Amino acid sequence: PDNPFVGAIPGRDEIYALGLRNPWRFAFDRATGELYVGDVGQGAFEEVDLVTLGGNYGWRVFEGTHCTTNDPARCGEGGFVPPIAEYAHVGARCSITGGYVYRGHASTLPVGSYLFGDFCSGELLLLSGGVQTVLLDTPLLISSFGEDEAGELYVVDLTGTVYRMVNPAAPVLTIDLNQETFHAGETLVMSVRLQNGGPAFSTDAYVGAVLPDGTTVFFLTNLDPPVGVISSLSGDASTFPPLLASVLVPTGLLFEDDRFVAFPFSGTEAPGQYTAFAALARLGALADGRLDPGDLWVLVSHPFSVSP
Repeated sequence: PDNPFVGAIPGRDEIYALGLRNPWRFAFDRATGELYVGDVGQGAFEEVDLVTLGGNYGWRVFEGTHCTTNDPARCGEGGFVPPIAEYAHVGARCSITGGYVYRGHASTLPVGSYLFGDFCSGELLLLSGGVQTVLLDTPLLISSFGEDEAGELYVVDLTGTVYRMVNPAAPVLTIDLNQETFHAGETLVMSVRLQNGGPAFSTDAYVGAVLPDGTTVFFLTNLDPPVGVISSLSGDASTFPPLLASVLVPTGLLFEDDRFVAFPFSGTEAPGQYTAFAALARLGALADGRLDPGDLWVLVSHPFSVSP
């Protein structure tokens, strides 16, 4: 009922905003609810608009921030909303394809940055902190973008191929065990390697093992001596304790420990197949006692068995 032309006001009730020429893909920022639109220009400029209720984005008086020859007498009027980004038809650029604000947790892109592209040039463009840059020059005919439930982004080529955005500088976590099968009196030794070539981030670190029943988890809460708590994956928040809370992982970190965990088996452990794991989670992400998409930066695992 609050659209600009609703009710007795002349105009169609369903109009939310106006002054857009040819919106090609729009998306809501899942964190803020803001509506981002890629609007295809006439022949000189492409633009990204942050669309709000009743906003007038200038077409056909303006193309981007530039007065057109369509109705030049109106260029001095007020009330038009300028785009948050624009670019000219230089090189092979000719048509914008709107994308998504990145809200994933795999360090693929700066959180809160807007990914979009140009259909003709194949360039993937990034708007971050108000600065527009070319993220990647591709041979693709970029027709659309996608977002999964974890906030990670995908690029759609007109030929029918879908590509997932990844960051080769994202954090890399690996673990290894000293052997595959353990008996009473033997000690499991876990080595850990963490490398971060991307931006610094803060995390909660988890280390433990999934027990043979597949639903019970042992979470390490201390390394020396190695003690922890056993909880159910369907438990409450108090059963998901991190080994290390609020750890800062700086840019350029290379952490290696060949004996990060040393856990002796006493013979009282249930025999069967276990899965050791290490994970980096968003701060407080598991405070609700659930493992939801997007909660983890990275998760790695390694199977082992315990025999009588």
